Amino acid sequence: DLQSRVRRLEEEARSLLSVINITNLIAAGVIVGEVYSKLVSIPAEALGRPNVNPPTVVDHDNLTLYSFTVNTDRITLKLPPPADYASGPLGFNVVWTNDGGVDDLNRRVRWELNYQTVSEDEVISGNHANSPKLVDGLYETNLGWVEQHTGFMEIAEADFLGKECIFARLRAVTPPNPPLTCEPHLIGVCLRYNALRIPA
Repeated sequence: DLQSRVRRLEEEARSLLSVINITNLIAAGVIVGEVYSKLVSIPAEALGRPNVNPPTVVDHDNLTLYSFTVNTDRITLKLPPPADYASGPLGFNVVWTNDGGVDDLNRRVRWELNYQTVSEDEVISGNHANSPKLVDGLYETNLGWVEQHTGFMEIAEADFLGKECIFARLRAVTPPNPPLTCEPHLIGVCLRYNALRIPA
């Protein structure tokens, strides 16, 4: 029937995309350009606060942060694969701090990223089989309100290749000991990926 033929064509298109990617087209001389590592900063207030279990908004000087109750609060992020995406994984790291206290030196946080990838007419439900991703952070000073960065949690290219949107959920979860003495405060998220630069 028509629906099964459409599904088969979509599968063939995904299979073709896995072979003919931007990097291969550049190497073959089909596209003139270069691939470079791009980093995009997304501030906390640009992320979605759900109606259920949202983090608390904290204003500090020139900055808006989200304070997370561990294992409860969450934020969401909806994005298509970037228009200039070339190849490789999408990496997410968390930019965070404490509550201004001076008692968090060498204390830890852990962040969890759940995600699902979909295309038009597909059901948005549950988490991807390769989800969640976890990353730990260490507070490296005895001063308060110091910006800290985690390593990157990566969504593999195969997880979103040929898909139209990535739906992600970020929350703070129980870290290894010793934990932060307060709720982790989110400053923002950075997205890293290989992008295509085409000469003018």
